[in-house]
Amino acid sequence: METRSGDKIEHMYEEASGGRAQEDFRFSKTAESVNPPRDITVALVQSWAGALADRPGSAFPDVHSSSLGEEQYLLAGMIDQVRALEELKAAASAAQVRVTAVFDALTRRAQAAAGVKADQLGKGVGAQIGLARRESPNRGTRMLGISRILTREMPHTLH
Repeated sequence: METRSGDKIEHMYEEASGGRAQEDFRFSKTAESVNPPRDITVALVQSWAGALADRPGSAFPDVHSSSLGEEQYLLAGMIDQVRALEELKAAASAAQVRVTAVFDALTRRAQAAAGVKADQLGKGVGAQIGLARRESPNRGTRMLGISRILTREMPHTLH
Protein backbone atom coordinates (compact mmCIF):
# COMPACT_ATOMS: atom_id res chain seq x y z
CA MET A 1 0.00 0.00 0.00
CA GLU A 2 1.35 3.41 -0.89
CA THR A 3 0.58 6.85 0.47
CA ARG A 4 1.46 10.15 -1.14
CA SER A 5 3.23 12.76 0.92
CA GLY A 6 3.79 15.75 -1.37
CA ASP A 7 5.68 14.35 -4.35
CA LYS A 8 7.24 11.53 -2.30
CA ILE A 9 5.75 8.06 -2.33
CA GLU A 10 6.12 6.19 0.95
CA HIS A 11 5.78 2.43 1.21
CA MET A 12 3.96 1.13 4.23
CA TYR A 13 6.11 -2.00 4.64
CA GLU A 14 9.57 -0.50 4.11
CA GLU A 15 10.16 0.15 7.78
CA ALA A 16 9.26 -3.41 8.86
CA SER A 17 11.49 -4.93 6.19
CA GLY A 18 14.63 -2.94 6.88
CA GLY A 19 14.00 -0.18 4.33
CA ARG A 20 13.20 -2.31 1.31
CA ALA A 21 9.78 -2.70 -0.22
CA GLN A 22 8.02 -6.04 0.18
CA GLU A 23 7.87 -8.42 -2.76
CA ASP A 24 4.73 -7.85 -4.76
CA PHE A 25 3.26 -10.17 -7.37
CA ARG A 26 1.16 -7.51 -9.10
CA PHE A 27 1.19 -7.43 -12.84
CA SER A 28 3.35 -4.67 -14.21
CA LYS A 29 5.11 -3.86 -17.45
CA THR A 30 8.33 -2.98 -15.65
CA ALA A 31 11.50 -5.06 -15.67
CA GLU A 32 10.74 -6.44 -12.20
CA SER A 33 10.83 -10.20 -12.39
CA VAL A 34 8.26 -12.54 -10.90
CA ASN A 35 9.89 -15.83 -10.02
CA PRO A 36 7.71 -18.73 -8.94
CA PRO A 37 9.25 -21.14 -6.43
CA ARG A 38 11.16 -23.88 -8.23
CA ASP A 39 12.44 -26.05 -5.39
CA ILE A 40 9.09 -27.59 -4.40
CA THR A 41 7.86 -29.87 -7.16
CA VAL A 42 4.40 -31.30 -7.72
CA ALA A 43 5.83 -34.81 -7.22
CA LEU A 44 7.27 -33.82 -3.83
CA VAL A 45 3.96 -32.40 -2.63
CA GLN A 46 2.12 -35.47 -3.92
CA SER A 47 4.55 -37.70 -2.01
CA TRP A 48 3.74 -35.78 1.20
CA ALA A 49 0.03 -36.24 0.57
CA GLY A 50 0.55 -39.96 -0.03
CA ALA A 51 2.62 -40.35 3.13
CA LEU A 52 -0.07 -38.61 5.18
CA ALA A 53 -3.05 -40.45 3.69
CA ASP A 54 -4.80 -42.91 5.96
CA ARG A 55 -3.96 -46.32 4.59
CA PRO A 56 -4.30 -49.87 5.89
CA GLY A 57 -1.28 -50.69 8.04
CA SER A 58 -0.64 -47.02 8.85
CA ALA A 59 1.66 -45.95 11.66
CA PHE A 60 -1.18 -45.43 14.13
CA PRO A 61 -0.82 -47.79 17.09
CA ASP A 62 -3.38 -50.29 18.28
CA VAL A 63 -4.72 -48.46 21.33
CA HIS A 64 -6.48 -51.56 22.63
CA SER A 65 -3.29 -53.54 23.22
CA SER A 66 -1.00 -50.87 24.73
CA SER A 67 -0.10 -50.48 28.40
CA LEU A 68 -0.75 -47.32 30.43
CA GLY A 69 2.91 -46.22 30.18
CA GLU A 70 2.89 -46.74 26.42
CA GLU A 71 -0.36 -44.79 26.14
CA GLN A 72 1.13 -41.75 27.93
CA TYR A 73 4.11 -41.85 25.57
CA LEU A 74 1.79 -42.22 22.57
CA LEU A 75 -0.41 -39.34 23.74
CA ALA A 76 2.55 -36.97 23.94
CA GLY A 77 3.70 -38.02 20.47
CA MET A 78 0.21 -37.63 19.03
CA ILE A 79 -0.21 -34.07 20.32
CA ASP A 80 3.18 -33.20 18.82
CA GLN A 81 2.00 -34.75 15.55
CA VAL A 82 -1.22 -32.69 15.63
CA ARG A 83 0.85 -29.52 16.09
CA ALA A 84 3.28 -30.45 13.30
CA LEU A 85 0.41 -31.23 10.92
CA GLU A 86 -1.22 -27.88 11.74
CA GLU A 87 2.05 -26.10 10.92
CA LEU A 88 2.29 -28.07 7.66
CA LYS A 89 -1.28 -27.12 6.76
CA ALA A 90 -0.57 -23.43 7.41
CA ALA A 91 2.63 -23.56 5.35
CA ALA A 92 0.80 -25.31 2.51
CA SER A 93 -1.95 -22.66 2.57
CA ALA A 94 0.61 -19.85 2.44
CA ALA A 95 2.42 -21.55 -0.44
CA GLN A 96 -0.88 -21.99 -2.26
CA VAL A 97 -1.62 -18.25 -1.88
CA ARG A 98 1.81 -17.29 -3.22
CA VAL A 99 1.62 -19.70 -6.18
CA THR A 100 -1.86 -18.44 -7.01
CA ALA A 101 -0.64 -14.82 -7.06
CA VAL A 102 2.37 -15.69 -9.23
CA PHE A 103 0.19 -17.73 -11.60
CA ASP A 104 -2.13 -14.74 -11.96
CA ALA A 105 0.74 -12.31 -12.62
CA LEU A 106 2.45 -14.58 -15.15
CA THR A 107 -0.82 -15.34 -16.94
CA ARG A 108 -1.63 -11.65 -17.20
CA ARG A 109 1.87 -10.91 -18.48
CA ALA A 110 1.59 -13.64 -21.14
CA GLN A 111 -1.84 -12.39 -22.17
CA ALA A 112 -0.54 -8.82 -22.47
CA ALA A 113 2.38 -10.01 -24.60
CA ALA A 114 -0.12 -11.84 -26.82
CA GLY A 115 -2.02 -8.58 -27.39
CA VAL A 116 -5.04 -9.19 -25.16
CA LYS A 117 -6.94 -5.99 -24.36
CA ALA A 118 -6.24 -4.51 -20.92
CA ASP A 119 -9.81 -5.05 -19.71
CA GLN A 120 -9.61 -8.74 -20.65
CA LEU A 121 -6.32 -9.50 -18.86
CA GLY A 122 -6.69 -12.26 -16.30
CA LYS A 123 -9.98 -13.49 -17.69
CA GLY A 124 -10.45 -17.15 -16.75
CA VAL A 125 -7.66 -17.26 -14.16
CA GLY A 126 -10.11 -17.55 -11.26
CA ALA A 127 -11.87 -20.44 -12.97
CA GLN A 128 -8.54 -22.24 -13.46
CA ILE A 129 -7.70 -21.72 -9.79
CA GLY A 130 -11.10 -23.09 -8.76
CA LEU A 131 -10.71 -26.18 -10.91
CA ALA A 132 -7.17 -26.79 -9.61
CA ARG A 133 -8.53 -26.59 -6.05
CA ARG A 134 -11.44 -28.88 -6.97
CA GLU A 135 -13.87 -26.09 -6.25
CA SER A 136 -16.23 -24.00 -8.35
CA PRO A 137 -14.94 -21.33 -10.73
CA ASN A 138 -16.75 -18.75 -8.58
CA ARG A 139 -14.92 -19.89 -5.45
CA GLY A 140 -11.66 -19.91 -7.41
CA THR A 141 -12.21 -16.28 -8.36
CA ARG A 142 -12.82 -15.40 -4.71
CA MET A 143 -9.66 -17.26 -3.65
CA LEU A 144 -7.70 -15.45 -6.37
CA GLY A 145 -8.89 -12.14 -4.94
CA ILE A 146 -7.85 -13.19 -1.44
CA SER A 147 -4.44 -14.26 -2.77
CA ARG A 148 -3.96 -10.86 -4.36
CA ILE A 149 -4.85 -9.08 -1.13
CA LEU A 150 -2.63 -11.26 1.03
CA THR A 151 0.43 -10.97 -1.21
CA ARG A 152 0.07 -7.25 -1.89
CA GLU A 153 -1.37 -5.75 1.25
CA MET A 154 -0.71 -8.30 4.00
CA PRO A 155 2.47 -10.17 3.06
CA HIS A 156 3.56 -10.71 6.66
CA THR A 157 0.58 -13.02 7.23
CA LEU A 158 2.25 -15.58 4.96
CA HIS A 159 5.33 -16.08 7.14
